Amino acid sequence: MNTIAVVLLLVQAPVLQRDGLQFKDLNRNGVLDPYEDWRLSPEQRARDLVARMTLEEKAGTMMHGTVRAVGRPMAAAGMGGQYDTTSARALIDSVKVTNLITRLNTDPRRLAVANNVLQAIAERTRLGIPLTISTDPLEGLPRVLGALTRVDPLTYGVDGVRGVLIGRTHFGVALDVAVLLGVGVLFVLVGAWRFSKIEA
Repeated sequence: MNTIAVVLLLVQAPVLQRDGLQFKDLNRNGVLDPYEDWRLSPEQRARDLVARMTLEEKAGTMMHGTVRAVGRPMAAAGMGGQYDTTSARALIDSVKVTNLITRLNTDPRRLAVANNVLQAIAERTRLGIPLTISTDPLEGLPRVLGALTRVDPLTYGVDGVRGVLIGRTHFGVALDVAVLLGVGVLFVLVGAWRFSKIEA
């Protein structure tokens, strides 16, 4: 068993036994709280969790932070092969961020292990709220285009739109520009239409 797996086992939330079933005691109070009870509906669990959250925790949940990497020039933007767990811990513990984006460039097994380490950090917070970790894969794009997509938030959705419309994930520069312009024009038109309704 590797060191990371041992650490994960040591920091897991206690398990409560109720009616022959197991539940994680995420806030470590020895009581099965509604948000910890997976038998309840998502609405009931969310309502209970939000009632327990501080304003700071609610604000952190509305943020989508970048998990920084280590050792590369673009590490602050999360590009690398390994997470900077010290900065991730500060983001999760201090800023209360529960939604993160990863840009690690590693194999799936190492990515899963690295993400489990982040989940273990989150599980040790006051309420033990699990993280949602999203990805921003830019495989096949030249480095210059990949860097440009990090600058404009509009382009975050372009990869997904292209994949749905065209059915593949690697595109030429002309197609990238055409789709970006098309999505941009669509947003402008929809925005103009929505704002005209508001002013009327």
